Amino acid sequence: MSQDGIVAPHSITMMRKWIQMTGVQAALENLEEIEPAIGAFAGAEALHIGRDLSLHNLPNSAVEQFTGRILLALPVCIEATRQAGRRLWEDMLPEGIDPEETPF
Repeated sequence: MSQDGIVAPHSITMMRKWIQMTGVQAALENLEEIEPAIGAFAGAEALHIGRDLSLHNLPNSAVEQFTGRILLALPVCIEATRQAGRRLWEDMLPEGIDPEETPF
């Protein structure tokens, strides 16, 4: 499988920092506004994973840590994918739109 290298590691690091500063909940809410089905699915799956972890008698602190990391990773991965798509189509974007701009 070839590597396109469309999304740079620096972009992912910046998205992660931005979401950490803004808050995961705010990022998910913004994602749900932009992509309602994806945002709802991501949030619901993270909750299901947390429930499944708690059923295995993990301490609440561990469950919260794992679900928090999942909730951070999901919007970063989704936005990185969206960014890659925008970069592929940047010639067709309206003028003034930066393909690397994080919308949430």
